[in-house]
Amino acid sequence: MKLILGLALALPLATSMDVRAAEENLSHYPCNVFNPAACFRLPANTHLDYSVPADFDLYRVLKGDAEVAVIYVGSAPRRPEGSLEPRIIHMKGARAEVYDALDGSRVEILISVRGADSKVHIISEIDPVVQREFVALLTGLRGCRYIRAGGQKCAAGQGWGELLVKAVRE
Repeated sequence: MKLILGLALALPLATSMDVRAAEENLSHYPCNVFNPAACFRLPANTHLDYSVPADFDLYRVLKGDAEVAVIYVGSAPRRPEGSLEPRIIHMKGARAEVYDALDGSRVEILISVRGADSKVHIISEIDPVVQREFVALLTGLRGCRYIRAGGQKCAAGQGWGELLVKAVRE
């Protein structure tokens, strides 16, 4: 299995492959955003707003001014309120809880990665304008782990995306 080394946040470069990526499964593309627990590929025609408000990382994936998703990475994620009971998904090296808002306006995914202190919390408002990009974003999500020599190893190819997309569409 090929492994990708990620040492920092890498910003995407626009290529002709990226233009097609919004319509395809991003698991076939390398990650271009890395954090301690996971990495992901930005869908084509999106950009990233990254901040560190306190002891956690916050990624806002945007298409123009429209928010595709907010991704929290830290040790104390907020449990979703006003949601149905979660669907539990067991993935390679991780466990996900998928929550749907009672009013159908939002989906939240809380991922606990085995051996990682950080958790990944993905929040997306249901918006047809960015639905394609949200699904593409999920297809490129993969687990990462620290390596003793420094840096991190992130799974190449199929990550968690297929299972997450299936759970979100249920």
